[in-house]
Amino acid sequence: AETKCKLKVTDPAWDFTKKLEDIEGVERENSFFECEVTDPDAAVTWCYRDKEIKPGGKYEFESDGKKRRLKVKNCSNKDQGKYTCKVQENATSAELYIEPDIKFFKKLSDVNEKEKGTLVLECKASNPRSQPVKWLKNGKPVDKNDSRVEITRKG
Repeated sequence: AETKCKLKVTDPAWDFTKKLEDIEGVERENSFFECEVTDPDAAVTWCYRDKEIKPGGKYEFESDGKKRRLKVKNCSNKDQGKYTCKVQENATSAELYIEPDIKFFKKLSDVNEKEKGTLVLECKASNPRSQPVKWLKNGKPVDKNDSRVEITRKG
């Protein structure tokens, strides 16, 4: 007497239990993306702007149990964009936004001025990459062409 059967082995269905989230990084610092997969053995692929990236140099990959991390080293504006982590047919994506490394040494302070007087607002900052500076009033850009406004930059 004998019996027979067919055995079919398939890959486990892997997915994400925690998706990537958008990150605001700072110029010349490291940024980290993190997600979680359903299985500690799940192999993932990382992509930047839909192109696969490999570990080393700019990027460092880390697996810790079900957590998967991507470290983007020494961030610059060139690193901004969409990053994706893929596992089998599933994917999660998020954006990396890079803020310039501007540091304020003297911040704006509240002042009072009489009507028809001259109001001077001053701030001091390090701006090593000469990023564009915007002055805002109530969240909207100050009109540089307004004859009552003078914007100057020293250094």
